[in-house]
Amino acid sequence: GELSLEVPGDASWIVSTDISVQDTVLITAAPNPDTLSRSTTLTLNYEYESTFLLIKVLQRGTEMGEGGFAFNVTDVKTTMATVEVYPADKEMTYVAFSVAKEYMDGFESEEEFFLDDLEYMQSMADNAGVSLSTFLSEQALRTGDSGPIEFRNLKQATDYYVYAYGLTSLGIKTTPISRQVFRTSAPGESDLTL
Repeated sequence: GELSLEVPGDASWIVSTDISVQDTVLITAAPNPDTLSRSTTLTLNYEYESTFLLIKVLQRGTEMGEGGFAFNVTDVKTTMATVEVYPADKEMTYVAFSVAKEYMDGFESEEEFFLDDLEYMQSMADNAGVSLSTFLSEQALRTGDSGPIEFRNLKQATDYYVYAYGLTSLGIKTTPISRQVFRTSAPGESDLTL
């Protein structure tokens, strides 16, 4: 008999399904950027006896860090990484950067690291010949889900943080720093996409 699997039209996050292997239903889902879990019900039809089986798929929400950000590291190579940033508050302005783990871990406190970050952004503004608030609003600040961000010129086989925090155009930090570690691959390691 013929087997078929129906995916409801509103479950576009179910990327693919495969029932070619006996006694196995393989379901691939896109990462869930939301903190809430989501679910759908698939229908497995068996033509031969007109029977069907309902399969409930539940996908947990993304863990938000204290600062209200979740990260999805989608691709890591020797000298670059692609990351998506999901803020809990879609209206808030924020910055998202990458830094060597060892560098950030070397600061006594989050506040000290933030002041160092702010100094870096100020020097970027100075180099561009604009004020800090102009630099922030025109080049650094984001709102909503980031889409893919590419961090380039990274060192190979090194631990990095992708990090984000709420920031106003006046350089005022509005949330704790959220971060997630990733490691660049060594030369010769195959560039696996996670």
